[in-house]
Amino acid sequence: MKLNNIKETRARDIMTKNVVSVFPDTSLLEASEKLVRHELNGLPVVNKSRKVIGIITEYDLLTKGTALHLPTFIKLFSQLSRLGDKEYLVDEGLEKTLSFTVKDVMNSNPLLLPDTASISKVVDEFSQHHRVNPVPVVDVAGRLVGIISRFDIIRFYSDMLRKAEREYKKANHKR
Repeated sequence: MKLNNIKETRARDIMTKNVVSVFPDTSLLEASEKLVRHELNGLPVVNKSRKVIGIITEYDLLTKGTALHLPTFIKLFSQLSRLGDKEYLVDEGLEKTLSFTVKDVMNSNPLLLPDTASISKVVDEFSQHHRVNPVPVVDVAGRLVGIISRFDIIRFYSDMLRKAEREYKKANHKR
């Protein structure tokens, strides 16, 4: 991408194309493990046609009112040593926690970006929606084609600044 063509940059040019996603019936345990294993902030939730029907993020896992709600989870395990022979209480809580699926905590109305969105539009959406990260990128049919995070935007700007620096040095070296 040439510096003078920066305005022509589209979401598809900076998005991550190999997207890790989940289905609504994926267990929260599996979704959490994917977030951790791939060091992600969120996972698009897709149906069998790869249409985006939601997103599950770290924020959702920390704040939604399920048994996986982190304060509840911490309380459950901190009581483990004090329960003694009342272990069945922990079993009930753990069983309930393990039964939750992505659809129980996902945001079913996620912000989506079309793959044709300009870099200006991408930055504007992230500026307006402070808690949103990442954002699924879809084609005209609503199918998942990529994902954009704040990191992708920063990487893009870093690459552009590095190119600008090289061009500047090259131009000044000729003088």
